Amino acid sequence: MPPIPVNLPPRAAPGGTPYWPDLVEQIGRPGFAAALLGVCRDVVGASDLALFVLRAGAPELLGAASLRGQAAQRCGRHYLRQAYYRLDTNLRVTDAAVPQLCMSRLHVAELPDLGYRAACYESAGLAERLSVLIPAAGAWLFVNAYRTARCATPAEAAFEHLRGQVPLIAAAVRRHAALQSGGAEVDRSALDALSARERQVVQAILEGLNAKEAARRLGVAATSIATYRQRAFEKLGLRRQVELFQRFGGSSHH
Repeated sequence: MPPIPVNLPPRAAPGGTPYWPDLVEQIGRPGFAAALLGVCRDVVGASDLALFVLRAGAPELLGAASLRGQAAQRCGRHYLRQAYYRLDTNLRVTDAAVPQLCMSRLHVAELPDLGYRAACYESAGLAERLSVLIPAAGAWLFVNAYRTARCATPAEAAFEHLRGQVPLIAAAVRRHAALQSGGAEVDRSALDALSARERQVVQAILEGLNAKEAARRLGVAATSIATYRQRAFEKLGLRRQVELFQRFGGSSHH
């Protein structure tokens, strides 16, 4: 499955897993990948996890964790060293004119390249990958949660469970990546010039909501969202949505 935009439910699940507090504690720390794996294990039955940042078409491994030794770390290194990312359908998301949160699902049987399949999946006993693709400041962040063939949760159900947690995962991963890169806090003083409603619309866009989802959250018409967006962009001196992510997408936006 190629990346598809995330159509969030009317209200995203508030984090129905006891592992969320640990994840928050580990933001910006070496234990973040392991804590995120704890969340994904609880939500979708993942056994392994890799976190990548993609800049200028080249991914870097930000962290990896496994319930089975160093399996995720080894597979991540193979993925980068052998340039298997060139075959990864997740990278299609970078062609989107308007960056937004996406998800994808991949079963090992869908991989036509036998080397890629053997090095990054079969050697570690992995059968499936569920991904959350997160636009950030000048980059993309990929959360890959891997499942074995023995995982009891059906694939469709796991995908829906993960979808409900995407806003929370995206917020935590963006903040972690910003801290890991040594990025300073984004100067948000420009947002002070916006009206309260315009700031709410900007926040919704940064979280990956489309116009209908933002309208549902704010209780207004979708046409009103377009109006508030246009006004906010004019005040901020922005022409395209990608510029909003480049300017404000790498920090937390509460």
